[in-house]
Amino acid sequence: MRVAIIDNDRVENVIEAPDLIISALVCPGFDVVDADGLDIGIGWVRDGEAWAPPPPPVPTAEDVDAERDRRIVAGFTFGGVFYQSRPEDRENIMGAGTAALGAMMLGAQAGDYRWHGGDSDFMWIAADNSTHPMDAQTVYAFGLAAMAHKTAHIFAARAIKDADPIPADYTDDAYWP
Repeated sequence: MRVAIIDNDRVENVIEAPDLIISALVCPGFDVVDADGLDIGIGWVRDGEAWAPPPPPVPTAEDVDAERDRRIVAGFTFGGVFYQSRPEDRENIMGAGTAALGAMMLGAQAGDYRWHGGDSDFMWIAADNSTHPMDAQTVYAFGLAAMAHKTAHIFAARAIKDADPIPADYTDDAYWP
């Protein structure tokens, strides 16, 4: 049997309990309600005969930061191709962008895919595992795009956290780049 432990018309817990121990669950200040067939959970409140879910929690700055981080690592599109942007991906992109800048300073030309000094064209693997040749100028622009992706989410999160109160729908795409 599924039962709800009730205190002051608020569900404190919902458990599975054999019929034999239901009476042992009742203690001063608490009530037990047969929850079989009811769609109630912890935090639900009873107003007379009707049950209502608890109000959604008020979003915190930490909630916004978690959404920001989720969106940053979700990836970004560059040149019509979707790329990963986990921390290790961003580290690789920034390292390649720095190397590309150095190569450009040494004279690497647009269209030169061997700007990196290797004996094969420089390629980047997209999120779908397709490969894309990139000259130094493209790699540098790719690094700037990765930086812009992260920066845009940081500033969007800042704007959301500065709202008073933080919007309950802060995860809506309308708030994010």
